[in-house]
Amino acid sequence: MWIYFFIRRISPMLKQLRIKNIILIESAEIDFAEGFNVLSGETGSGKSAIMNAIRLTAGERAETGIIRKGADKGVVEAVFDIKGLVEVENLLELSGIDREEGAELYIRREIFATGKSRAFINHQLAQLSLLRALSTHLIHLVGQHANQDLLSLDRHRELLDLFGNIKEEVAAFSTSWEEENALQNELEQLINNEAQRLREMEVCHMVLEELEEAHLKVGEEEELFSEYTLLTHAEELGTKVQEVCQVLDGEKAALLPHLNRQQHVVGYLASLDPALKDLSEAFHNAVLELQEVASALTLYQSRLEYNPVRTSEINERLKLITRLKKKYGPTVEDMQSFAEESKKNCKF
Repeated sequence: MWIYFFIRRISPMLKQLRIKNIILIESAEIDFAEGFNVLSGETGSGKSAIMNAIRLTAGERAETGIIRKGADKGVVEAVFDIKGLVEVENLLELSGIDREEGAELYIRREIFATGKSRAFINHQLAQLSLLRALSTHLIHLVGQHANQDLLSLDRHRELLDLFGNIKEEVAAFSTSWEEENALQNELEQLINNEAQRLREMEVCHMVLEELEEAHLKVGEEEELFSEYTLLTHAEELGTKVQEVCQVLDGEKAALLPHLNRQQHVVGYLASLDPALKDLSEAFHNAVLELQEVASALTLYQSRLEYNPVRTSEINERLKLITRLKKKYGPTVEDMQSFAEESKKNCKF
């Protein structure tokens, strides 16, 4: 069985292939000459192992069975001469892969017995997708079904370009296309950025409008809570105050008329015994204070009112403040600061 390699200097050149622990090969290093190369040998001599190793450098999927029995890891390394290959250089630059000195490209595949694998390009860790993209410009493997390659439009274009000897023109066009594509992407990014800016400004204006329409005031929430508590307990307050007023100065068994009568008694006793004078005055003052309490409670009761409309207004206002606090800050001060910041942002 023979395997042929024809390497032309207008194409990438596989200069060297190093194989370690792949199928039957424990360690091998092959240097390829420029031009036509032939690998020959009997069945089982390792020709297929070499082809499998080359396929690994092209980014093909690796099976754990490809590792030499008893080894933990298989390694394939390839060195290519890529002088003049603009497509390869562009791919390396776009992918952030550093160029080696000279015109050489180093590819390394590591296959582990655990099923994992790693790829390196110029000693930098790389994805297999990049390896496969590079391989289209480096390696062309022809098998028994290679005629299917003639159905590929990309292959048609490559053959026409090769026949027309327009490599430099193709490279120039590729560069121009990439520049145009980069400019188009930049334009789309600018358009997207402007759209994003307009959306952010719209949201900013909506936020600012919502906060300004709320007319938030520091301390307002506490005042509303107090008023709401008073309104919702107005009926209970009126009932209890009335009960106290009835006890103090009601029509039946009131306390104040009875105390007034007793006050006169104590005053009479003090006229008989001067030692009771201070107590008489204290009794008199206490009765006066109770009378003032009764008058104040009566006035308080007259001012109490149950106002469902005002209660509903306060309830809605408190709900609004609570909703805004959840969105823009835990306190009115925080929300006011947020509004000021929104004013600045709406100007960008």
